[in-house]
Amino acid sequence: KEIIRISTASKTKCAVCGKNIEIFDEVAGCPICEAKAHKDHFTDWVRMKHACPVCKKSLDVSGSGVVFID
Repeated sequence: KEIIRISTASKTKCAVCGKNIEIFDEVAGCPICEAKAHKDHFTDWVRMKHACPVCKKSLDVSGSGVVFID
């Protein structure tokens, strides 16, 4: 499990829903552009669209929920 540090001063927003990512939220991100999102939102988006919601590069999700470059 990867830990992504989010600065509370930066008010990082989810790339999918647009809401703030809070301190204890699980986070996933694009390995290409490093866009961050709530883990469930990001993996659901990639499963449906097979691409990053920000850079639109081709991505996929493994059976275990790991996002990888397609």
